[in-house]
This record gives sequence, C-alpha cells and structure tokens, in this order.
Amino acid sequence: MDIFFTLLLVICTAFLALYTRRLWSATTSLVTGAADTAQKQLRAYVCVSSAKISFEIAGAPEVQVVLKNCGQTPAHDLRCWIHIWIENYPLKVVLPVPPSDFPMAVSVLEPGGHLLSAIKKDPPVRPCALALLGTPQGTVYVYGQVTYKDVFSVERITKYRLIYGGNEPVQSQHMMPDSEGNEAT
Repeated sequence: MDIFFTLLLVICTAFLALYTRRLWSATTSLVTGAADTAQKQLRAYVCVSSAKISFEIAGAPEVQVVLKNCGQTPAHDLRCWIHIWIENYPLKVVLPVPPSDFPMAVSVLEPGGHLLSAIKKDPPVRPCALALLGTPQGTVYVYGQVTYKDVFSVERITKYRLIYGGNEPVQSQHMMPDSEGNEAT
C-alpha cells in the first residue's frame, strides 16, 4: 500500500512539474508580448502630416512638408533632408539622394509636435515647360528621409515621396503620396 501511495505521489508531482513548466512558458510569452506591445505603443512615430505646393514665383514651385510625431514619446537625434525633382510619371529614373556625409541639423521632436520642411525649385523651370507642371509629363516629385531615435534608442527611418501631377488631374495645392517610395521602420 505504501508503494501505491508513493507511486501516486510521484505521478502527481511529475504532472505538477510539467504543468508548472507550461505555465512558466506561457507567462514568459505573455511578458515578452506585453513588452513588445508597450514598445510599439510608446515609441515615436514621425510621419508626413501634410504637404502643399505653391507657385508664388513663376517656374519656382515651393513645397512645404509638415512632419509630425504621432507617437507618445519624443523623437531624439532627428535629422532630415528634402529634395524636389520634376520628371515623367510614372517614374523611371532613380531620384538623387544626398551623400552620406551630408550635414544635417539634429533636433528633438516632442509628441504631437510638428516640423516644417520646405524646398523651392532652383534653378526654376524653363518658361517653355511651365504648362507641363502637374501633368504626367511634368510631375513634381518631392521626397526625403527622416532619421531619428525613439525613446528605446532604436534608430527609425521614414522615407517619403509625394507627387503633384501624375495620372490624376491636379485639383488643389495638396501633394499626394506616390504609389512607391514611402516606407517607415
């Protein structure tokens, strides 16, 4: 009879040990998932909030891109660049980017904060090509990159490419996202 109870006790202990291990594993997965979710909720998210084009000087379109931190924590060590290019639509060329040692200011963008980035076409568009601006033959591309660190010191990158023209008729001063060239980490 003692052997029966001892064997029963060994079986119950083994069952409890296996069940405890499964609970430990499930709890570890929950904690890891919660930490990942917290990081996604708390980090900075810098994105394009709006972009407008104006033609105050003939042949020199000026674009203002508003970047916004949509996250809940500041974006640190923020650096960005912007460029304007006029080309056929759809784009069949590689757009130029600045060299890796291109000097950029470093700033902090608080949660909900905005940063205005502006560029003017220089040299201006030739007078004979002005009528093509905003058409598939003269689509205005404005593109750039924002690099920053989130509160967890992870470097994040937002790349954007906006168009004025393309296949859609131009109806306002708002620039629209292109079908390619927009990504974020």
